[in-house]
Amino acid sequence: MKNAICSAALGFLTVVAPPLVHAAGAYDGIYQLAGSEKYYSVHQKNASMIFAGFYVEPQSQFYDTLENGQNYVPSRLDHWDLYTGQVSGAFVSLRGESAFGACVLTHDVTFNANGATITLTGATATPSGVSQGINCTQVMNALIAVTGRTYALNKVF
Repeated sequence: MKNAICSAALGFLTVVAPPLVHAAGAYDGIYQLAGSEKYYSVHQKNASMIFAGFYVEPQSQFYDTLENGQNYVPSRLDHWDLYTGQVSGAFVSLRGESAFGACVLTHDVTFNANGATITLTGATATPSGVSQGINCTQVMNALIAVTGRTYALNKVF
């Protein structure tokens, strides 16, 4: 009886449960900008890639209103940017919003044995950035001043 119940349950799960989906692409993993606390989580399925950047900036100009109405001035801002693109071999051209949604940045990424090389290729303002007079070329040049136009990422996981 016990075997019949187990067989019925297994048969039910086989028919009803959706198949597992894995997005384990050749370049999936966690990458780090050398000498920094900036990380990228890379996920690939077939030719599609998402590339999420996570980093922290010290700050003193911003405050947040918490759910209970209190104002909080954090000592840092936790950022994340999301880029997408189509992979071709070891290369992907990525596009996504940055600078709190004010700019769209484009990057070329070439993966290698140790990680990846990123080249910042362009910046344009989003409609929100345009409405607030944001100059995304200046934003891009400020990024280049810190990291260079081309920089290396080390694969850490």
